[in-house]
Amino acid sequence: MKKKPYKYAEWIKHANDFLSDDEIIVYEGGTDRVSIKVHPAHKHVLLNVNEDTIKQVFQLPKSLQLYFFDLVWVGFCDFKNLEGWGAVRKILIDVFEYAKSKPAFNSREMIWDDHALSERACALLYVKEVIDDEFLLLKIDEHLKSLTKNLDILVSSDKWKRNNHRIFHLCAKYCLEKVYKKNKISSNKFLLEIEKFFLELIDLETGVAVEQSIAYYNFDIILLELVSNFVSEIGDNFIDNRLNIKDIVKKKGRHMSALAFPNGEFPASGDTPIGLKGGAPSLTSKDRKLLWKGLERIGHFRGASENDRFHYHILSHNAESSHGHYSPLHVDLWIKDMGMILVDSGGPYKYGDSLRYQWFRTSLAHNTITFCGAEPNPVHEKVFVSNKFTSLEGAYLADKSCFTRDVITYDNSFNLKDKIISSSDWSLCFHFAPEIRLEKLKGNSFQVFKGETSIVLNIVTNADIKIENVERFVTSGTGLKELSPSLILTSNAGLFEVVSEFSILG
Repeated sequence: MKKKPYKYAEWIKHANDFLSDDEIIVYEGGTDRVSIKVHPAHKHVLLNVNEDTIKQVFQLPKSLQLYFFDLVWVGFCDFKNLEGWGAVRKILIDVFEYAKSKPAFNSREMIWDDHALSERACALLYVKEVIDDEFLLLKIDEHLKSLTKNLDILVSSDKWKRNNHRIFHLCAKYCLEKVYKKNKISSNKFLLEIEKFFLELIDLETGVAVEQSIAYYNFDIILLELVSNFVSEIGDNFIDNRLNIKDIVKKKGRHMSALAFPNGEFPASGDTPIGLKGGAPSLTSKDRKLLWKGLERIGHFRGASENDRFHYHILSHNAESSHGHYSPLHVDLWIKDMGMILVDSGGPYKYGDSLRYQWFRTSLAHNTITFCGAEPNPVHEKVFVSNKFTSLEGAYLADKSCFTRDVITYDNSFNLKDKIISSSDWSLCFHFAPEIRLEKLKGNSFQVFKGETSIVLNIVTNADIKIENVERFVTSGTGLKELSPSLILTSNAGLFEVVSEFSILG
């Protein structure tokens, strides 16, 4: 059994996941320490109530800081338990005082994380209705005004246009306008904004979100259902009947089945861990191609050899999304009897960790080109793809540089023909699944082992290109990383051709 989410928190996913017997805040016997369950799936936070709350929380992992500062847990506390509520009251005052001293949400401190402050606004609207404490009510009012200012900045920013975090911001503004300010016109405006954004976030033809982050596709539909139910319970409704959840779920299920490789494994696109699996697809050839064609609307390009031995996945890039990664013409390769060969390095890694931003989200962590010294600029960059499902042609046009990639499949080989026209130094990466072992052969050839099975990779170039056999990080989930073999090709400005042939032995 789960706790029923409290008023104004019904749209928040983890507010629906606390178990009915979860104790939110507990004093450790004979001490000044309290144990707080800030999230149903995370470990408890331990605090000394006689010490500085903020300093203690800032020592925690960033993900725990986020869920501590969103204050969703506060609404589940027993307000009649004087000992427990005394600790909560002290924590709230510490949070409000610190926020007052540093009111800028972009300070990179988790107290002003966009996710945390959105949910905190709704949690405090509930607390405001159930407590009888004049001093604390004044502090809550003061803090809600600060949250409103920061949310105004967030909702006016283009940064979140293709990111589901925008739903958090809009839901918080909707609640503040409807409940706190009691401004019906303004709350209706944000209700329409929420509905409009869901129509932009989820492609209605496929049921798949536009973020190119497979692990979030199901979450985005759950979020739609939670928010839809929430606005209905609060007395409003969405008016566009295209947001039919049953329809969307059905379409998403079929397209996800087509996106998966034959063993049910998904590409680790965006903030998706390596090894994520669904059910093994069971589709006719005709249905599969129709669904593959639909997935191209989202930037997923799937195909396979005629005999189904080689399966590929090419990704356009979605650098404007925090959950999608910078991966123009990235390629995943799956081979029958071996499984995943070339992989996306995956995500998400630890919240706030430099590896998350400086490695996993960058083009270097993907099987594609990186033009060194050039800042990614999706506004001026273009990706073009023509997919015939057994072969593919793609082009990535960057500022003063260009990368083209042709995919050709045969019954016994898989070929990548890459052409690089670069005005700067560049790197072309191939990251292999963690179970892969590479053994150098003559020239630029490698034997690629996975268990007892192997293939040969032969790389042919038109010029002198440095090829390094190194190890780079991949992730199988938040906070989990392991080294995996990678081949890194590098050179300087000029015109280069690279043909990479993966061949079945014998």
